[in-house]
Amino acid sequence: MIRITESARRRLQNIYYDRVKRPGLMLRLVLRSGGQLGLLAGKEQTSDEVHRTKKKKVLLIAEELAVLLNNCTLDIRDTKEGQVLYMLH
Repeated sequence: MIRITESARRRLQNIYYDRVKRPGLMLRLVLRSGGQLGLLAGKEQTSDEVHRTKKKKVLLIAEELAVLLNNCTLDIRDTKEGQVLYMLH
């Protein structure tokens, strides 16, 4: 299972409210070409690893990607461009 820090959960919630405008969609962690991780809006699948805050689902991760990222931690880092999400292994 992937761990998500509280600060990363709050950031994911803010991204969701700012960018996901269609009902029924949630943020999904995806693997992009070149090995980079990204976020897309998507529907929940039965095999997804689902991460929640106390009130709401905040992130979906496909089972295959969750296996690859097992025991990693999603956190945020402050940069001069603002806060960014990053994965610690």
